[in-house]
Amino acid sequence: MRISTSQMYQSHLGRIQDAQTQMFNLQRQVMTGKRFERMSEDPVAGQRVLSAQGLQRRLEQTDRNLRHADEYLGLTETTLGQISDLTQDAKKLAIQGASAAAQPESLQALATQIGEIQKRLVDLGNTRTTTGGYLLSGQDTGTRAFTVSGTGITYNGDDLPVNVEVRPGETMRVNLPQAGPLVTDLYNRLENLKSNLLAGRTQDISSTDLVELEDSRSQVNAARGSIGTLMQTVANQKEQTQRRIDDLTTRISEVQDVDLAEAMTNLQLAQTAYQAALTVTGRASQLSLMDYL
Repeated sequence: MRISTSQMYQSHLGRIQDAQTQMFNLQRQVMTGKRFERMSEDPVAGQRVLSAQGLQRRLEQTDRNLRHADEYLGLTETTLGQISDLTQDAKKLAIQGASAAAQPESLQALATQIGEIQKRLVDLGNTRTTTGGYLLSGQDTGTRAFTVSGTGITYNGDDLPVNVEVRPGETMRVNLPQAGPLVTDLYNRLENLKSNLLAGRTQDISSTDLVELEDSRSQVNAARGSIGTLMQTVANQKEQTQRRIDDLTTRISEVQDVDLAEAMTNLQLAQTAYQAALTVTGRASQLSLMDYL
C-alpha cells in the first residue's frame, strides 16, 4: 500500500509535536523542581500529595498550639519560681524578726521590707502574657487578676481552664488551677507577719508566721512542679509532632519532587530527539518535493 505524502507529513509532524511536548515538560520539571504541578498530570500521585499536605497542615497547627502552650507554661513556671523566692525572702526576714533581741526600729524596717515583698507579689500575680492577657486570671484574661485595697487583696479572675489542643481532639489545661487562693493566701500571711513585726509579737512570728510561710512556699513549689511536668509533656509532644511533619515533608518530596540530575539528562535526550525529528522531517520534505518534480 502506497503511503501518501500527506500521511508521511502528518506522521512526521506528530513525532515533532510529541518530542516538543516531552522537551517542554522536562524543561518545566528542571525549572520548578517538581514532577507535576496539576492534578491532571498525575492524578494518583497528586491525590497522595494532597492527602499528605492536608495532614501536614493539621500537624503544623498542632505544633503552633504546642508552642503557645510551652510559652504559657514557661511563663507560669518562671512566675511561680519568683513567688517561691519571695516567700523564702520573707521567711528569712521572719526569722530575724522572731529574735528576742530584735529592737523596735529593726522590726519596723523588717515590716517595711515585707510590704515591698507584698507589692512584688501583686506585680507577679498580675503578670501578662505576650498577647497582653493576665496570666493568672483564668479565662478572664482581660481582667487584672489581683487588686489591693487597704490591707486586703482581691482576686478578680476565675478558675476556668485555658485549654490548648495538643493532639487532634485532645486538649491540655495550661493555666494554673487555684491561682487566686495561692497568691491571696500568701499575701494575707505576709500581712499577718507585717502586723506581728510592727507589734513586736515575736512569739507569734515563731509559732505561726514561719509555719504558714513554709506552707505557702510548699504549695507554690508543688504548683511549680505540676507545671514543670506539663512542660515536659508538651516538649515530648512537640518533638513527636515535628518528627511527623518532617516525615510528611520527605514523603511529599519523594512523590512530587524531581531528580534534577535525571531530569537534566532526560532533557538533553529530549532536545536531541526533537532536533532529530526536525531533521528527519526536513529531509523527508525535500525527498517528497523531488519525487513530485
